[in-house]
Amino acid sequence: FKKVHSSIREDIKNAQEYLDGNQSGSNRTREVLRMLGAEDRVPKWWDIQPRPTALSASNWMQDFINRVEGINEIAKTPPKEIGRKKPIWLGGLYSPEAFVAASRQEIARSKNCAVDSLSLVVTIDDSGDSLGDDFIYHGFTLFGAECDQSKLSLSDLEFQKLKFAHFQWKSAKERKEKNEEKSVSFPVYLESSRERFLFQISLPYVGNHDHYMFSERGTCVTVWSPPV
Repeated sequence: FKKVHSSIREDIKNAQEYLDGNQSGSNRTREVLRMLGAEDRVPKWWDIQPRPTALSASNWMQDFINRVEGINEIAKTPPKEIGRKKPIWLGGLYSPEAFVAASRQEIARSKNCAVDSLSLVVTIDDSGDSLGDDFIYHGFTLFGAECDQSKLSLSDLEFQKLKFAHFQWKSAKERKEKNEEKSVSFPVYLESSRERFLFQISLPYVGNHDHYMFSERGTCVTVWSPPV
């Protein structure tokens, strides 16, 4: 992020100097002005996270600002409290799946158990308050289903914005303490093109139908959406 931020500042500074007539302007500066002005997109060397979703220059800049603000917030948080007391935007991280994997390793260390012995338990709700041993995320979007109080149901909705997702890593013994419910597993992608798979989650579902119906509906979650 620092490298991209420095590149943006330098390019914008040079572009302003060129427009003010204080310098002749390099090929790079003219290319920046052409792309921002005529094509309404950012130079490819600015993009830290190339994605299939095309963004206008203004939307790209807002997305970058949101990312930097999120990273700055994380940087000010003590390491053991990141994602624990205050929700973080998982889709704004460079590698969301790596952060989730690291959270599993952290819980394994704290419980003094093997990483492979822990499975993910997900709770979806409207509260960003901690459940005690969870990692809290926001910015998720559900496709192909509807979610109410962490329970999925088939729906004609194209998508549903989920307020908060709580990730808990539980041992087999801890999972047995919960009531057994029929559940369905589905993929989590970076964004709506579904080209970058991140990981898989499971949620209980309601309705008198088999779990494969959700797969037929293309049920999935994304962690990043274009700024509005």
